[in-house]
Amino acid sequence: MFGVPRLTLDRMAYWVIGLFILSVLVRSVFLVGVTGVDRLLQGDEPEYHTVSALFINGEGWGIDGEKSKRSPLISFLSSGLYSLVGVHTSASRWMLVFFSSLTSPLVFIVINKISKRCDVAILAAVIWALYPPSIWYAGLITTETMSSLLVIGSLAAFLWGGSDKNRLPVLITGLMFGLLSLNRSVYIFLPIALMIVQIVLSRTITLEWSWSTRRWALCLVVFGITMAPWTIRNYVEHGVFMPHTTQSGMLLLITNGTLSNQYIASGMYYKNPDLIARVNERSDSEVGRDRIARDIAISEIKNNWRLLPKAVVNRAKNFWTPRPDPYNSVWTINDLIMTMIWVPALVFFISSSMVRSWGKYWPVLVIIGYAFLMTLPFWGTPRFRFPVDALILTGAVIGFLEVLNLVVPSVASRIQKNLR
Repeated sequence: MFGVPRLTLDRMAYWVIGLFILSVLVRSVFLVGVTGVDRLLQGDEPEYHTVSALFINGEGWGIDGEKSKRSPLISFLSSGLYSLVGVHTSASRWMLVFFSSLTSPLVFIVINKISKRCDVAILAAVIWALYPPSIWYAGLITTETMSSLLVIGSLAAFLWGGSDKNRLPVLITGLMFGLLSLNRSVYIFLPIALMIVQIVLSRTITLEWSWSTRRWALCLVVFGITMAPWTIRNYVEHGVFMPHTTQSGMLLLITNGTLSNQYIASGMYYKNPDLIARVNERSDSEVGRDRIARDIAISEIKNNWRLLPKAVVNRAKNFWTPRPDPYNSVWTINDLIMTMIWVPALVFFISSSMVRSWGKYWPVLVIIGYAFLMTLPFWGTPRFRFPVDALILTGAVIGFLEVLNLVVPSVASRIQKNLR
């Protein structure tokens, strides 16, 4: 292993500002020159936008009678912006370009903190600023951009809390976990997962980053307070305790309700019209439909559990695939570009010391592992991997520099010197 390059505070400030400017420029050029600022909404975008627009117009929170279908953070931020500048989808797109541009400098700060290597931090941050999916998602009114930012922000706050005895970083960590869950409900158990893994690992190895029981308790209290407005609102609307959304039951239905279907077997989903009609017939309430859809899916899993492993294996495979749409039989130029980027990155990540150094990198590995495991009950796609892609790419940078140091040490030393 070669020496550990360090940066002065002034140099770090220059890199933070430079990375932000680079990210803004690249994303702005792509949004204006390639996709277009005022392009038509697609995919999940119409629902997030419509919730914001209806709320600003005084028509309540929700869409098509469903008041808790989508996670609220993106729509809440957009509604605040619309109240200032008017209801324009372009405003939301520029807002998310701004948030996306914050991720690269934050990657630099976090990775410099955890690895104590400025060369790794700089290369990882630059790669993320130029990473095609991060540029693509920056202009979309979906949860991907905010998920990526909040994953890195949660990790940053946790590391800060592991090296600072003050309570402020613990409070911020709880807030970050809460916002991450309000942005994408699948992350609601992440703080619990980190706490459990810390307890287990601390019995066998020495951890560089760890919290006391009191700090975890305080973090979970703040996490609960952050989730409280949405949870209380859901209780008022539906009369049940629901800190997430009413989308989970239907998601479980379309991914496990017909295990014999070829799409589900391939790791995707299938909206069985008969099952959806049955759900709608049995209940008029949003919560009722969520419960019935979940019951049907669980019953299918119990009755046809032998078909489940194939679907789960394909979900796992499609989580790690380089192809943006692994279910499209036709290869595109985007598939080729991402294959050239992702295959070497995955090889270097697996071979890097990050994967082996649990005592140092365990929070990063737990977050990556959590994102992967939470994909398996539903359906697999690189879209669900995207929030942790920056962490995986960091491991790839570490692996690349380690290999480079073994093969061409003079080049590795030159890289370090230029990045100081």
